[in-house]
Amino acid sequence: MNFINALVNLVKSNLFQRLVSACFLLAVLIFNIICLQNGTNLWFFYTTIYAVIAISFWELNNIFFNKHIIKSLILTAINLLCFCFIAELPIFFPLLIGSLIVFNLLSTPRLNIKKTIVYLLYLAILLVSFNFIFFYLIKLPSVYILTFMVYIFAISIMTDTFGYIVGKLIGKHKLAPSISPGKTIEGALGALVLTGLCSWLIYTLLPFKLSFNYFIGIAIAGCIIAQIGDLFESYVKRVGGVKDSSHLIPGHGGVLDRLDSFIFLIFVVQILFWI
Repeated sequence: MNFINALVNLVKSNLFQRLVSACFLLAVLIFNIICLQNGTNLWFFYTTIYAVIAISFWELNNIFFNKHIIKSLILTAINLLCFCFIAELPIFFPLLIGSLIVFNLLSTPRLNIKKTIVYLLYLAILLVSFNFIFFYLIKLPSVYILTFMVYIFAISIMTDTFGYIVGKLIGKHKLAPSISPGKTIEGALGALVLTGLCSWLIYTLLPFKLSFNYFIGIAIAGCIIAQIGDLFESYVKRVGGVKDSSHLIPGHGGVLDRLDSFIFLIFVVQILFWI
């Protein structure tokens, strides 16, 4: 009876909106990659990439300066300059330091060490992740890199969706109640198992040159990393005192709420590339 009630509550929840939003974003990603691979409609690709980057920076600042649009826009402009000059270290580092100075000047109260550290950490993750995406999608657009991007994004979607469904149906034990009260241990384990099973199904249906163990290993490791990224973004929002980064995407909240797992996955991949 409890399971049936949970199933009814799941149907009544925003699951449908989450699935539609996730499928729409995946379709946009695939369309952009096709455009890039074929060299057609590049204006759409560049518009999408820069829009996602700009909105993500704005949402980051909106987390800490909720309802203060001018403050958010000022920091967003500086963040975008940081991204544009990320390869020019003599310019990049002063801009990054400038972001922190302006952040503290606009904060109330000022010199909040905890908020500054969390802000710097998330800003660094966004800068590194977007630089990786921008460089490898535009400078080295091989079919393997593009397929890898789609697979990583699919892992983040599966992790979020399966974790949400399993958590709603049978979740009882809180995973991190002080950070994200809605997430459960059952949901996390369910996401891990179901993402692995779906990856196995994808591997059997589509031709991949990767070994089976490597392919499934990416799925399992990606699922774990994605959940850590989701928890980290929840912690950032808790520090900022907001529930969602914005309300742009139905069923999710903002762009960062939808892409947090994907961004964190790309960040870890970039770190591994450096190592």
